[in-house]
Amino acid sequence: MHEQNLKALSREALLELAAAGCAADTAVCRRAEALLTQQHPLPDWCVQVMLSPDLLPQIFAGLSLSDAAAGATCSSWATQWARLLAAWQYLRPKLMRSVTLPDGLSNFVVMPDGIFCCTSCVVRHDHDHESKLRFVSPEGEECQTSLSQCAFDSPFGCPTLLLHGDSLYLAEYSEDGHVRRLRLSDGIELACSPELFVPAGGLVLLNDCLFVTNDGLTSVLHAQTLQLMRSFEVSNLFEAPSMAICGGELFLPKPSEEPGDVVPGQLRVLSLDGQERRTLHGVFGKPREFVIYLDHIYMIEEPYAERESHDYCADELLMHLDEIKERAGSRVLVLKLDGCRRQVVNLPDCSGGLSSLHFDNQGHLHLCAGTRPPHALMLQHYCLGE
Repeated sequence: MHEQNLKALSREALLELAAAGCAADTAVCRRAEALLTQQHPLPDWCVQVMLSPDLLPQIFAGLSLSDAAAGATCSSWATQWARLLAAWQYLRPKLMRSVTLPDGLSNFVVMPDGIFCCTSCVVRHDHDHESKLRFVSPEGEECQTSLSQCAFDSPFGCPTLLLHGDSLYLAEYSEDGHVRRLRLSDGIELACSPELFVPAGGLVLLNDCLFVTNDGLTSVLHAQTLQLMRSFEVSNLFEAPSMAICGGELFLPKPSEEPGDVVPGQLRVLSLDGQERRTLHGVFGKPREFVIYLDHIYMIEEPYAERESHDYCADELLMHLDEIKERAGSRVLVLKLDGCRRQVVNLPDCSGGLSSLHFDNQGHLHLCAGTRPPHALMLQHYCLGE
């Protein structure tokens, strides 16, 4: 429409047209804000208040992650927004690194030198699994390390790995269920647990105690010697669960009545001797793996299966069922310790699901995308000075 035609419109009609244009087009909205600032600038006293180093923390205190536009206002506000993101410990919603892994490699931990220690399982003719450790450089090339020749017995599937300090803990998936502690520098076996009589499953470390949980039994081993200190039963515990410890409590998936299955939107919280304490409820699918870091739960979900039953789903979870169907298995959820969502990071091209969720000693979050070929992904938190 030409300028001459617009002149024929009333002031009210022009105002309505301008408001509609601002709502429909961000570029028009920015232009309108620039004209307002130019023709009606804020008084000096107001500018001084809005830029005051003493008052900026209070001004920003009520903002949330959805208010990111505040950081684009000016350099002072950008600095304050960066400080806020670092204090909030939010994950950057952008991959910091993606490394292509050789086919057949998936679960891994990241060594102090950046090399990926991966588990590899091949099904033999007798239907057992042949498992071994393989190593991949940060550039995606297979390499040899001092741990390459380590032998272990894990005929039922890939072992569980846990890296701590100068030790690699390896839980064999076998009838004996040994846990081994290997020294990173030379691969020497420093300790081996007694037979646990159930396949070793999830591993989590608390001070000098290594918790090994699987098939209804949690064994507590001494972290250095791997001698059995005590054990306790956990009812309805399925095979090889993910688990975490925080505040003297054990966090586990909530099992369903279907063997080997878990309930979406729920986590069990137990005492460290296996007593039920409470159930956390939240908007998430079936937990595949989760860790607790900086007093928050970082979780990846099982990809949604159409055959899933919704009998256990709370009303709030059913309201988000379409979102879970679309995104479960291709995102990282950050939850508060009460189960409420804090952040959702959607990741591209993760149709095969995610696994190997863990933090390295620098606080970077690593996970594996089950694509073909698989990819090792890395996320990190916002930091000051970036």
